Amino acid sequence: MDQETHFKVGFDYFLVIFILFGAFFNWKYDITRSRDDYDLHLQAEISCCSLYISLIQISWYNSTRIRTSYHSWCKMFGSNYGLSECKIVSTKDLSHIQPDFIRETFSKGSRFYKYSFLMLAGIRDFLKTPLLWYLRTTDDAYVDYNGINQYLHYLESRYDPLKYPVIKGHLINYPYEPYLHGGSGWLMSRYAAQKFIELVDQYPDKTLPFDNRADDIALPSLFFKKINPNISDWASGAFNGSPISPEAISFLNSQNFTNVPTCDGMPIGAVNQFVVWHAGDRSMSVVVNGEKYIRTTPSNIFVMCPKHVSIVCKNWSGRQPPEW
Repeated sequence: MDQETHFKVGFDYFLVIFILFGAFFNWKYDITRSRDDYDLHLQAEISCCSLYISLIQISWYNSTRIRTSYHSWCKMFGSNYGLSECKIVSTKDLSHIQPDFIRETFSKGSRFYKYSFLMLAGIRDFLKTPLLWYLRTTDDAYVDYNGINQYLHYLESRYDPLKYPVIKGHLINYPYEPYLHGGSGWLMSRYAAQKFIELVDQYPDKTLPFDNRADDIALPSLFFKKINPNISDWASGAFNGSPISPEAISFLNSQNFTNVPTCDGMPIGAVNQFVVWHAGDRSMSVVVNGEKYIRTTPSNIFVMCPKHVSIVCKNWSGRQPPEW
């Protein structure tokens, strides 16, 4: 073998080794990057889904609603998201729907009074866990199990749930007695939930001074104001508690918004920003189709509530609704 041939063979071997080394380095980098990405995703999932949900059965003699809500979204928590739970709370035996549901029984009291103690049973169970957020909602509401992740990230960028009394919901800001709409319910930080239980425990067991008021009016008046007196801080555009009109359901089902009226008043929020949405009607369309409505509705479509029933409207250009 002459000197020139020897050089070419040596160069070829060097080139092959260089290529193999480069391929190995790139493969190792990709594997490391994938693992890093997975670790970051896992950390984000854990941090954003530290949530406990009480799904309160409001319609005690109709298990269809609670079954529909459970299978539409509630069972997704825990199974899809590691550090999260959704538990049904009822006065009835619903173990055929969810084996580890919470049952709370009463000998007397109005239905609104009982709703409060169903919530209390849920909060006490929540405080046995290490989770950071508590959501109380009802059997005809939809919780967007993708949007709630973003929502909790948003809140945690502004508040420490272990140190700040966060209370969020659809605020009905009546001058004489502001309250949070019970249909969609409310979210509480762990700190707020702890303070709430401390206040409730000052009363004898299952006795609260309700004066025949609904629970979503009595609880804010009796307790939430003491926990977080900044009432405007309760408002969140992520919640819609007002029952939806048949006309609005028709628009949302068709996704044709050509004939939707222009918003002429302050909306509750944009459809694609809702995280907890109360149906409030027999069709349960919001519960069954909530994911579709939120994912596919354009960002210029809002919900407003002129007379206790919500409608859809478009192109609101005034002062923005409450932020998340």
